[in-house]
Order: sequence, then structure tokens, then C-alpha cells
Amino acid sequence: MVSAIESRVHPGEATFIYPYDAMLYFLTATVNPTRLDYLLPGQTTESQYAEVIKFLKDERAPRLIFSFWKDRKEKMRYFFPRVSPSVWRDHPLEDYLLGAESPHRAIQDCARFRIFEDVTLGAARQMATSP
Repeated sequence: MVSAIESRVHPGEATFIYPYDAMLYFLTATVNPTRLDYLLPGQTTESQYAEVIKFLKDERAPRLIFSFWKDRKEKMRYFFPRVSPSVWRDHPLEDYLLGAESPHRAIQDCARFRIFEDVTLGAARQMATSP
């Protein structure tokens, strides 16, 4: 995963990794542009999810988002056995990113993670560099 991030994001650049993996920010020398490092259902409030989704709609949002939800949701029931299985079914950020309202599209979908890219930023950057 480190190489997937490093091949797409420069050191010091903002990226967003969820539901959590602070070590990846350290290993790739990237920056989380939000104040929230830990976004797990059952432990994150609806208003915190709304805050992050609002930020991701903003033009200052990072171009790339790395989602480990596919991998983590399968493991969560073992880490937190007393939490209702219904909590692990959906993740508000994943639902938003996969929905039609989001400017992000999955550009890579692996067994353990997805990479989403803001397609509106890509188009704007392409137009800015065109002669």
C-alpha cells in the first residue's frame, strides 16, 4: 500500500486515508487534511462523518482518497465482537464516494483497498496545463 500511495502522492501533499491508518501518513510523508484520523462506524458520530463529507466536496479536498473499508469491515467483527454486525455493513464515507453525488471515482479497486480520485480536479488541472 505504501508504494501505491507514494506512486501517486508527493511527500508533504494532502491525501485522505480511511477508516484509519495513521502509520501510512507517516510512512509516505503525506498529510491528513482533516482533523479526524479515526472514522469507524459505531465510534464516529454522524456529525463527524458529515464534516468529512462536506470537506471532501470542497475544492481544498485532496485529489486522492485511499479506502481500506473493504478489508477492515471483514476484520472489525473480530476486533470488536460485541458490536452489532449491522454496524459494519455500511460506511457513510464509502457510501458517499460510491454515490452519484461525489466527484470522486474509483480508479483502482483491489482486494484490500480502493483508490478514489476527484475527477473534477483532474479535469481542472488538465485544463490549466493545456496550451
